[in-house]
Amino acid sequence: MKSFLDTEQLRKAALFTQDMMFRLIGITPLHGGRPINDQEYSRIYDELPSFTQFLPFKDYDTEDAVFQFEDGVSVGAVFELQAVDVEGRSASVLRKIEGGIQKALQSIPGNHD
Repeated sequence: MKSFLDTEQLRKAALFTQDMMFRLIGITPLHGGRPINDQEYSRIYDELPSFTQFLPFKDYDTEDAVFQFEDGVSVGAVFELQAVDVEGRSASVLRKIEGGIQKALQSIPGNHD
């Protein structure tokens, strides 16, 4: 004979009842989701694996400021980009900034295999 409520339905009903009781007595907020627990909070600060382990460089040359790749021939460089404040600037200033960006991009060496 099949019971009126199966085990999964009973579990869900118990969790719902517990959640409603916690909301009514003020343990959890009345509206919205439940707060995270200590274990979930500590996982926020877990150190994730770095993508750099997948990069093909073997060394950094401080004299020339380039990365040497595993093939022993290729090198690479890293550039730091910063935002340019253009809000409220005149059209001539915007054209000057645009020209500087285009000049910088065009001066990047191409692929010379």
